[in-house]
Amino acid sequence: MSSIPRTPLRIGALLGALVALTACDKPTQAIRLDDSALPQPDSSDPEVCTVQVLDSRPVNAAAGVYYRDPLRVTFNEDAYGAAIALNGADGSYEPVQVTWDEPRLNATIIPLNPLDASTEYVLTVPYCPDQDPADIRFTTSSFGSPLTVEPDSLEGAAYHLPLGDATYERPPGIGGIIRNYLDQPLLIGVVEANVDTLGLMGAQGWVDGTTGSIRQLLTRQTWYFGQADFRSRPYFSAYASAVPLIYDGTEIVFYDFNLEGTLSADGTAVGGARMTGQIDTRNLGPLLQLGSEASAACDFVADVGLECIDCPDGNPYCLDLDATFPTARVVDGLRLTPI
Repeated sequence: MSSIPRTPLRIGALLGALVALTACDKPTQAIRLDDSALPQPDSSDPEVCTVQVLDSRPVNAAAGVYYRDPLRVTFNEDAYGAAIALNGADGSYEPVQVTWDEPRLNATIIPLNPLDASTEYVLTVPYCPDQDPADIRFTTSSFGSPLTVEPDSLEGAAYHLPLGDATYERPPGIGGIIRNYLDQPLLIGVVEANVDTLGLMGAQGWVDGTTGSIRQLLTRQTWYFGQADFRSRPYFSAYASAVPLIYDGTEIVFYDFNLEGTLSADGTAVGGARMTGQIDTRNLGPLLQLGSEASAACDFVADVGLECIDCPDGNPYCLDLDATFPTARVVDGLRLTPI
């Protein structure tokens, strides 16, 4: 495998990249609604309601929304208590839990039951008592449809999770920088599957520069997630206490590594793939050209208001990790080998 030479970055350049990436890490689905379509109140009257809906996730008329994603609405001012509701296109009621951030400008709406696949929904958002509520219509993707294959037919399949294309909710900002370095394929293979459990194995991968095909990196150890509960199939959630990855000779350990996602009906893809846990930063300093000290990465993020937390061994070098992947496809002809 060939490696691409990396040019050392100066601290000033990294800080500049961090500021830019902090904005890039925000969810790309959230876009501004058309304010002109909303009634414009007379703000000269202090008794007139001036609340408006500014942004939503998903946007009105969005398609391909993952059926387990939370929904979000942003207001221009405190709108706490707004009776936000979610309904099917046929008027059926969907129970939800609504939470607010501290300024009470952003509402997060979590359906209490997973939404149906390939189905239209309407999020109704009231903002002023004397105005019609805003209706945000969206359609879910096909992920969440029942499996059309037997679970045991999944055994041997290997899926490619592109770490270089992951979107980091946490750690904010530096997650984007990490993504630029931890850019090799992450491979997840199905060891065994039945109607109750799903056994998964993980491995590092590499891209063959000649053929463009994805292969397993046989010089790196594999790891197991144990038996994941698969009774909610096609959704799964798997856990590993520690996942060691090696990049450019540097070992990066992920603790309390949880991987979740939803298999497509035919088992050829995973949608909504998400990894959460903690990333041990003590070896990131040399990789990010920040210095060799164990605290180098933590010192760097402290300059922009982030704080490292204790790793499982008690040393304060970890950062919370929360990243989502684009659709992970099965790699044709690849079956992972335990190392």
